[in-house]
Amino acid sequence: MSNNKLYSNQRGITLLELVIALGIAALVSSSASVSIVTLMRVSGENSSHMSVLQEVQNSGYWVKRDGVKAHAVTIDDNLSTPDNEYITMDWTDWDGTVNRVIYTLEEMPGGMCDFIRTHYTFDGANWIRQDTLLVAEFIDDAATSRTWDGSVLTLNVTAQVGDQIEARTYQAMPRPLA
Repeated sequence: MSNNKLYSNQRGITLLELVIALGIAALVSSSASVSIVTLMRVSGENSSHMSVLQEVQNSGYWVKRDGVKAHAVTIDDNLSTPDNEYITMDWTDWDGTVNRVIYTLEEMPGGMCDFIRTHYTFDGANWIRQDTLLVAEFIDDAATSRTWDGSVLTLNVTAQVGDQIEARTYQAMPRPLA
């Protein structure tokens, strides 16, 4: 025998209650999805902003680091040369090692540039490459500039990732020759 009898004190849900419950569920899920989409968009923008800020700061760090050691700075105003030497810095270490660092801007797809640092030492006859470092990516070469007035090297660097743009100015005062 089946015990499927409906007792008088039991009743099911009405259609009205079901519609109200579905409406509340739809409202909660739409609010949650809007919040998730907003969070993902803001997170992406923050990530792009942090990336672009890091690129600019890396550029400034390395140029200042080498700039304060340098006793000679050269700015190549003819960027159409094959070497594309954006900034060249020379110095001699306390142990007599002669160093040269050349910064270049190398065009990458999308119109932005990589900022490359190449370090050389001089053995008395030849420059020997020691290392090459990708300092920064996404550098906007049209909005980036450098000047050398004979005593202060100034780098105005701009980077762009997506819609995020960051620009900073860094200065280095090379040491005088002793």
